Order: sequence, then C-alpha cells, then structure tokens
Amino acid sequence: FVRISRRGFYGLMAMLALVGGGVVSVSALAEDQGIPIAFLEKILLILRRAGLVGAVRGAQGGYYLTVSAADVTVVEILEALGEEFYPSGDGSFVAVLEGRIGGMVRRCLGEMSLEDLYFDWCSWRASRSGEGFMI
Repeated sequence: FVRISRRGFYGLMAMLALVGGGVVSVSALAEDQGIPIAFLEKILLILRRAGLVGAVRGAQGGYYLTVSAADVTVVEILEALGEEFYPSGDGSFVAVLEGRIGGMVRRCLGEMSLEDLYFDWCSWRASRSGEGFMI
C-alpha cells in the first residue's frame, strides 16, 4: 500500500528538528536524528530547492525553516521529496484499492501541518520517556 521511503522519513525528521527555530548544522541534525550525513545533505538540498528550508554558510552555518510549521503540510514536504501516493498499477483490483487508499492517505496528510506533526511527536515522546518536548 502506501509506503514512505527512507528519504521521506528522514526528510520529515529533519523538518521536525528545525521547527524549534534557529539555524541547525548538518552534523548536529545528522547526529541528533540518526541520519547518515551524506544522505541528509542530499535531502536538505531537495528541501532547499523546494523552498522549505534555507541555508547559512560558514562556521555557524546550517539549515533553518523558511516556512511556518503551521503553514506547510506533511504532504507538501513528502511530495517535495518525491513521495508518491498513487500506485502505477496494472488496473487490477489491488491497484484500484491501493489507489483509493493512497488518495485517502494523501488527503489526511494534506490536512496535517508540520506543526501538528511536531506536537503529536512531542506528546508521544513525552508520554514514553518523560523527556518533554525535545526532538
């Protein structure tokens, strides 16, 4: 059915880590989120080209959100990263079913802002570890 690729998953994790504001270095993002740095750099380049993150060069450089977390949806982020929600099936019953489910998932994620996901993630983490709202 609908699967989020590793690129999509890591892209969402990187975007979530940037919600707090400020500039975050690639190495800090990679270490904090457990993302291979070379892969993360490629993901951030895609997100930058999509206008979702910006970059600051230099020793104090890194990445930051260029959009409000409340104004960008999860589906916008995933689609910027090349995720697809509709199978390129053969017209079989299964392909039709997957297409219908993919459309429903896309609509649901289109109603979910990055901010919504951030607070859901923080709440889940706090309930599991008592760490509060840190990612």
